Amino acid sequence: MRMVMMHLVFDLIFHFASFILHFLSQPFFVVAVIRAGCTLKLQGEFFYIKS
Repeated sequence: MRMVMMHLVFDLIFHFASFILHFLSQPFFVVAVIRAGCTLKLQGEFFYIKS
């Protein structure tokens, strides 16, 4: 029974990882993440300068 549970967990992790990799292979998604990161970084620096 424990082996079945372990197998299910590994299966789930594998599917999740492949799903994320599929998402990352989409150029639009990568660009959106990079833009969001840059925006947050700029806002952080702006607030740091302001205070």
